[in-house]
Amino acid sequence: MGKLVAKKSNKVHTASAKVQILDLTRAGSSIELEMFSEGKKLGTLTIGRGSFIWYPKYSKKKNTRLDWTTFAEIMKESGK
Repeated sequence: MGKLVAKKSNKVHTASAKVQILDLTRAGSSIELEMFSEGKKLGTLTIGRGSFIWYPKYSKKKNTRLDWTTFAEIMKESGK
């Protein structure tokens, strides 16, 4: 497999991913995304089988959980 080469850009936002289990149909599996803006951590988004959980920067105590139905409704409203 070839080596990935990063291109220089002026991107403000970046994300890094931590995949715990590739099969998201199993309970307890998730994908964790760390979100950054200009090199500063905004927070962590955990995407699981049943919901999203947003943890603000450097905090696992204060979080926001959305199930997929609620997320879909928010996205539909924001697209209007």
